[in-house]
Amino acid sequence: MIKASQSRLRWANDQCPLSGSSIPSLHHTRWYAESQTDQPPPSWQIDGFTSTIFQSRFFSWYRTFSQDEPQLKSSHSLITVCEWLPRYEPLNSSGWITFGRHYTSAYANLHPDYLKDWREHALRHLKKFKRANCELRLGTREEVVKLYATSQVPKHLQVALLRLLDKHLATHLDTIDILIAEKHGQPIACHIVGNCAEAKLSEYIIGAFDPNYKHDQPMVGLIDWWYRRSLERGYTWLTFGFMESWDWGLPKTGNGYSLFKTHFGVQRMWFPQNRWKIIFNHKGLFTRP
Repeated sequence: MIKASQSRLRWANDQCPLSGSSIPSLHHTRWYAESQTDQPPPSWQIDGFTSTIFQSRFFSWYRTFSQDEPQLKSSHSLITVCEWLPRYEPLNSSGWITFGRHYTSAYANLHPDYLKDWREHALRHLKKFKRANCELRLGTREEVVKLYATSQVPKHLQVALLRLLDKHLATHLDTIDILIAEKHGQPIACHIVGNCAEAKLSEYIIGAFDPNYKHDQPMVGLIDWWYRRSLERGYTWLTFGFMESWDWGLPKTGNGYSLFKTHFGVQRMWFPQNRWKIIFNHKGLFTRP
């Protein structure tokens, strides 16, 4: 029997992007690379980039986003870990170890009649929002910080999420939209997105709402505005970011926001598993860095 708390669950359509697919991978764009806090900065390749996750004389870890097999990063470390994240399942990855879970992300394919893809549950909430006399406008970081302090977001996550927002604002401020729902002159919800013209895709970054106004459904109203604004930009995809997969029993382990995403016509994209190579350099301790 499905419990009452799970009765609103809707399954997403599962997709596995293949070579030649029109489905973009945000993680392989320069927009995404520039938002990373790598030191040194990413090294660019023809079809992607390599980030330095950690680097020392004893251990170094490099992560490459590319479709073609990357050239191994040279290192003076005793142990070098090369991680490869292909955009689509590669035709040949011999010599690489594959393990770990697939990254699954909630994607929505944009078109003018997008509301036809929404579930009845979301459509009912959109009607409630339109009757709630709320205003939609662009906001500021200061308003987001103030809203977070009294939001539904757990206290232990607030600092990390606001730090993520600051990272995006610092690297590509002109591509970030801070969408605000306001009532009686007071912000009651925010939905922050990043717009990647390179992939014609808009990404959800963080969001929050004041629990005192949850019955006005401000988050649904903001998501509808996000869809409309992205269509006006000529974008073809939206992504809500990470989404729990069903392989571990979604009703038990899926978080509330993963369930929430299923109401907006999303497809759960299964991107390839990470590939790994570990290199041991017996001269690493005796060479100059």
